[in-house]
Amino acid sequence: MKKIPMKLSLSLTLLVLSGSLVANRVAQDPDAGVRYISIPKCLNGYKSFQEESQRMTESFSARNERLKLRQASLREREGELMVMDPLSKEFIEARHQLQQDEMNLKQDRDFVADLVANRQGELILNNYQAIQQAAEELGAREGFGAILLDHGDYSQMPMDRVTLNLIQGYDVLWTNPNYDVTAAVVDILNGEG
Repeated sequence: MKKIPMKLSLSLTLLVLSGSLVANRVAQDPDAGVRYISIPKCLNGYKSFQEESQRMTESFSARNERLKLRQASLREREGELMVMDPLSKEFIEARHQLQQDEMNLKQDRDFVADLVANRQGELILNNYQAIQQAAEELGAREGFGAILLDHGDYSQMPMDRVTLNLIQGYDVLWTNPNYDVTAAVVDILNGEG
């Protein structure tokens, strides 16, 4: 077997090593570009989220109709009180019962609103992960340095406060791993850099 000259051997070794370094990268070389996305706009344009949201709304429609019927009944009873003698025992009992029923209706409305907000929050969090994966794919493919979040206006999206705080707690959705300088910071912390 022929012996490979030292210079050629070194060149081949460097070529193989540099090829393996390039092959191990998870993203293109960054162009230092920072981009941003709006979560509300993504959710408004994301067909799967819109379909899930519509199904959720439809699942609560019967409950909301019953609440509306109860509200109409209370207004009717309120009108009946207007023609009663305010000093009569019947009026006092009817007014008391009406007030109780109004409080119960308000509690039931608040309960349904909380259920809707919690379910909407679950939908948003589930779809937020899909948005994050799509942003990671786009950032890696296009060689961006990072993708930031422009939170936008969530007022048209009922959700619980916990979900809203979770989403608004982050400003960066994705960063290019080629920009990771953790090792250099650790070196400085250890007095080695």
